[in-house]
Amino acid sequence: KNYIEELYLRYMATGKSQEEHKAELLDRLKGKMILLIAPGKSSIEEKEKIASFVNEDVVTVSVNYNYPLVNTDYIFLSNLRRFRELDASNRGKCIVTSNIPADNAYFQTKYRDLLCDIEAVKDNAGLMAIKFFAQMDARKIYLAGFDGYSHDEKENYGESTMAFITRSAVLDAMNQGMTEMLKKYSELVDLKFLTTPHYVKI
Repeated sequence: KNYIEELYLRYMATGKSQEEHKAELLDRLKGKMILLIAPGKSSIEEKEKIASFVNEDVVTVSVNYNYPLVNTDYIFLSNLRRFRELDASNRGKCIVTSNIPADNAYFQTKYRDLLCDIEAVKDNAGLMAIKFFAQMDARKIYLAGFDGYSHDEKENYGESTMAFITRSAVLDAMNQGMTEMLKKYSELVDLKFLTTPHYVKI
């Protein structure tokens, strides 16, 4: 099991880290408020709250998809399939991890550096995004659509096409892992829920 996992991580860590825009991105993000929008159902249920929160002082980022209700500044992706599903016109504002072959992305960062040490959520895209923006010296990160996972897969995503089916025990482990990591990352950067989470907390 350990050997197979190491092979998987080695594969996912391949790819170059394109950092030509790093100084520009650091300048844009340092000391700023970031709004991360994950695809949880609250991102649709509380869309008015998200829309009214967005202003010129907030850097907006959608996670692993293009949030349809706000024109976000960036799209953070760690999943190749999600990247391929994006309209090509959006790729110029994509921040992608190095497992994604994406020469036309705005910025590429190292996949392995953003992993966490809890197995169930090791490569959770939302957690990877939080770690990335914390490393970029964001002042405060607001979370929308970071709901956690229901046993009813239809309840997990604002867009039904993103739903996946898995065992309840795995979903519970993911919720517990997310909660633990959110608490840990809250020591690195000021974290606050904008929309109401259902299955996780800080």
